[in-house]
Amino acid sequence: MKATTLLLAGLAVGVAYRAGLVNIGAEGQLQMGAAASAASAIYLQPIVSGSLLTLISLFAGFIAGAIWSGIAGFCRAFFKSNELVTTILLNYIALAFVSVLVSGPMAASSATFRESERIPASVQLPKLIAGIPLHAGFIIALLSALLVGLFFSRTTLGFVLQVVRFNPFAARSQGWSINRMIVLAMLLAGGFAGLAGSVEVLGVHGRLIDGFSPGYGYLAIGVSFLALHNSIAMIPSAVFFGAGITGMSYLQRSLQVPSSTMFAAQGVLIMFVAAGTALAVQRARQSAG
Repeated sequence: MKATTLLLAGLAVGVAYRAGLVNIGAEGQLQMGAAASAASAIYLQPIVSGSLLTLISLFAGFIAGAIWSGIAGFCRAFFKSNELVTTILLNYIALAFVSVLVSGPMAASSATFRESERIPASVQLPKLIAGIPLHAGFIIALLSALLVGLFFSRTTLGFVLQVVRFNPFAARSQGWSINRMIVLAMLLAGGFAGLAGSVEVLGVHGRLIDGFSPGYGYLAIGVSFLALHNSIAMIPSAVFFGAGITGMSYLQRSLQVPSSTMFAAQGVLIMFVAAGTALAVQRARQSAG
């Protein structure tokens, strides 16, 4: 289910934004998470199996995505690099890295396409309803959205991250390290993107495939902005984008409608949402002044 991957990747964008950062690297973080998850599921079979290996693979995906995003966070915090640029550059490196993996070290012996060996069925995420491509990753995505919402609304650390966005001097005056907060925010953001790659590999494809993502990490930017970076509101936003991809694929096959039509329509919608938000902020400032 495309909404599952989009929701987790949208959380990666939203978490960073609420800390005052721009994470355009969800695509690369998703790729690295998928690679780590697939490698864990394939190569750890002699040691562990079943549900335990599934959990290990999911955790490996989260950590890989967090590390990949953490690189950009570290560069921003300690070298003042623009995270928008570094995350985009890391996207291309991650895509190339996955392509090399499935072409060489992880390539399936009898594959005609660039892909890894198949992950055992016992390790893959189970389907929730027979005959419907809805897997347990959807539950993981929903719980993740809920936890992110609670994190920002109910915890001190979540509050401080938001303070860093609006007033870093206030956070620093209370003894919080801005650099550490930046790195932490990017680690959390990348972790959710890595988890998106994990559920895509374990719940949909059952193996690591070169080009398995049609650009989920970039679509996630729209998912987050349409929901105004609210993790709970991202649930219907992800469903909307996922339904758009699925419906557009059907129209493209049956009526030869260009796939760019769907992206254009969603882009226009996001423009209206952004314009409305900007207008509301301007009115609020005028009222306060």
